[in-house]
Amino acid sequence: MYRRHEERHEATTRDYHEIRETSPTTGATYRSSINPRVTNVQRSRPLAFGGGGGGGSGVMTRIYQSFQSSGRRSGFGPGLAALANFPGVPIRGSNIGSTALVGLNASRQRDKRELEQLNDKFAQYVEKVRFLEAQNRKLLLELEALRNRSGQGSSRIKEMYDIEMTEAGRLIDSAKKDAAAANIKAQQAEQEVKRQRARYNETAGLRETDRKEADAIERRIAENQAQINLFRRRIADLEDEARRYKAESQRLSSEIARIQHEIQNELFLKSSCDVEKIALQDEIATLKQIHDADLAEIRSRTISTDLDPTKFFRNELSQAIREIRNDYENVVDSQRTDIHNRFQITYNELTMRLQRPDQNPLYNEQQRRQEERVRSEILQTQNRNGYLKATNQDLKNRIDELQRKLHSFREDGSLGQGRVAKDIEEARHRLERANREYNEVTSLKTSLEKEINTYRELLESQSGLRGYVDRIVQNAEQQAFDRSLGVGGGGGGGGGRTDGSTTTIRRTLYTTGSSSTGSGGISNLITQNTRPTSGYETLSSGFRSSFHGSTGGSNITRRN
Repeated sequence: MYRRHEERHEATTRDYHEIRETSPTTGATYRSSINPRVTNVQRSRPLAFGGGGGGGSGVMTRIYQSFQSSGRRSGFGPGLAALANFPGVPIRGSNIGSTALVGLNASRQRDKRELEQLNDKFAQYVEKVRFLEAQNRKLLLELEALRNRSGQGSSRIKEMYDIEMTEAGRLIDSAKKDAAAANIKAQQAEQEVKRQRARYNETAGLRETDRKEADAIERRIAENQAQINLFRRRIADLEDEARRYKAESQRLSSEIARIQHEIQNELFLKSSCDVEKIALQDEIATLKQIHDADLAEIRSRTISTDLDPTKFFRNELSQAIREIRNDYENVVDSQRTDIHNRFQITYNELTMRLQRPDQNPLYNEQQRRQEERVRSEILQTQNRNGYLKATNQDLKNRIDELQRKLHSFREDGSLGQGRVAKDIEEARHRLERANREYNEVTSLKTSLEKEINTYRELLESQSGLRGYVDRIVQNAEQQAFDRSLGVGGGGGGGGGRTDGSTTTIRRTLYTTGSSSTGSGGISNLITQNTRPTSGYETLSSGFRSSFHGSTGGSNITRRN
């Protein structure tokens, strides 16, 4: 049992020395942090000494801004006998047959058991006293170490507090400057947006005016095109009418020529018939005279009426008839030749007369009136056609001019629209860039405000550095007070389970991450915009021991 007590004492002393060895490096490796990282590591091992019902546990815990410990108060058991589960010392050398020694053996056995129990209790008391002396020596060493370190830790914490406050002040000033610059940039961006919006409205107004002018020009072009189409239809109608008049005049000319040809034919037939009539009348008169002469000559030659003249004049009559026929044929041929010559002469005269229409006054008057009317219509048509051509050319010139103006307006409008679209796009890009910068500045401002609030909370809150400093001082004072109470009640005997006092000592390790690209600490937040990953770590290890005395005692829990 004593060996087990020495092993526990050596483990406790070794842990204490390890803590003392790591204590100086704690203050030297101070590093600032933004987000604490909580890591809970619990390790328990039995520490109590005693019988079957006695026991204890120690807890080593790393926490952030909180302290967790576990344990229970317990007493010691009946001693070594209970630990070994021995019921007692058996009676040796007993005699069943002897009833005289039964009472003596029973009393001796009872005395022996009582003596063994007293021996066990005495051994337990001795071991407890030794253990408590070792604990007192260890606590004295710890108290001395804490007293030696109290001033150094406070000055170091104050120095760290001042450094953090200075860094936080610089960070706040930088955040205010960045916020002011961001506000100035935002105002400039708003002014630029207003100017671009005014330019856009002006350009939109000019574009609307140009669109209205273009619509008016297009309406005028449509009206001119409608007038041109109307004039073209009128010209086509006039040309159709002129073609109809020309066809009518050609038809009338052909009809006049046909009628003239028929008249000439009728005149020729009439003249030929008149000539034949005159020739036949002359021939009839001549033949009548010849016949009358022949008849008178024949009457004068007649001697008597008794002779038959037919036989006498038969040959002469046939010869006379033959001569008359020959003469008639000769006369007819001569008359035919004469009539043919007269017909040719008359035909030539009529042809010459027709070739000279001035000799026909009625025809000439009608022809002249018709020609004048057709000529006047043709002249009117030509004049109207010339006027329409001039109007059409004027309209074409106006249309070309309007098309050139419209083309120039469209080019100017397209160029203006391109410039306006380009200006709008540039303004939109500038606005987006200003919005992004404003959002970045706003997010940076928000993050800086959060960091400032975090630093302020870490520096000024009860759970921050100030609270740690106050709790360290309070824990040191409480340790001294509990130490005095523990020394005063350590000499008493151990009994059953009783209420005791608890002393808690917190050790805080401060670490600050740094970067190869920055200066570390708070300034690293500004340059890298990253949050440190290290946090405040609190190392708490506790060892608990308890003892019971015969007259009473106290339960002391020591945590380091």
